[in-house]
Amino acid sequence: SEDKKSFRMGQNRGYLNVVTSTGATWDGTSSTVLSVLREAEENNSLELVTTVEGIGKPGEQLYAARFLGDRAYLVTFLLTDPLYVLDLSDQENPTIVGELEIDGYSDYLHPVSESLLLGIGKDAIPDENSPDFNGTRGAWYQGVKLSLFDVADPSNPTEIDAVVLGKRGTQSEVLYDHHALAFLPATESEPARISIPVDLHDTVPTYEWFDPDSPNAFYDYTHTGLYSFELDDSEIRQAGLIYGTEPGSSGTSLVFRNYGDRSVLVDDAVFYLHQGDVRSSFWGQSP
Repeated sequence: SEDKKSFRMGQNRGYLNVVTSTGATWDGTSSTVLSVLREAEENNSLELVTTVEGIGKPGEQLYAARFLGDRAYLVTFLLTDPLYVLDLSDQENPTIVGELEIDGYSDYLHPVSESLLLGIGKDAIPDENSPDFNGTRGAWYQGVKLSLFDVADPSNPTEIDAVVLGKRGTQSEVLYDHHALAFLPATESEPARISIPVDLHDTVPTYEWFDPDSPNAFYDYTHTGLYSFELDDSEIRQAGLIYGTEPGSSGTSLVFRNYGDRSVLVDDAVFYLHQGDVRSSFWGQSP
């Protein structure tokens, strides 16, 4: 379940912060709650200090969380992707100080710097024809989306840039296991670098009833590869690709080909582990 993902807890100033979601999306009862706990003085147990309830709109589910010092970043989703920024500097009175709504959602949040946050998830198109449950509707997920957020001002988070890889059906192991992401922080001369494995689906199917204008249309498999990007204060730039499975490989199924894929970045060298094989390249190179 979503509540079993990593980074749902964080320790700060002697307090334990835990974020959970309850209820269901289909009937609009889902809600996200931040609970703040501390160690009780008498019996070595945890006692509840306070909660922040009702985070997100009715029907939205918690997709991603990250606790970084005096801040918490939460992503909920049903129709759009609200990114919430919480101030934890006063642990007994945490507050929501910022909010940003964009299309799609993030499954994983990664700190790039003190002012930059990277979200990796899926793009999404609102479903105008979905049934209305208690005033809420759904959306159709699309390709894998990378979003770069400026969080220097916690009261006004902004999306600096976004990149969408592939069409509906595209997957990445990073969405389920953050160990699939390789990251090198920025230096004085180089921007931050990341690499993620991707099963790319953007081949138009050959069957005659395929409708490219339909938001729920799946695209056929194209290839599997390690995509590399550079991140700075203004944009996300693709900086290389190593194929795991060459283009032209047959297959339309949604079976994960990048399951268990990992990579390592060492200076300008890129190493990609795919299905028991190790491939290598230099940073910035593509086939």
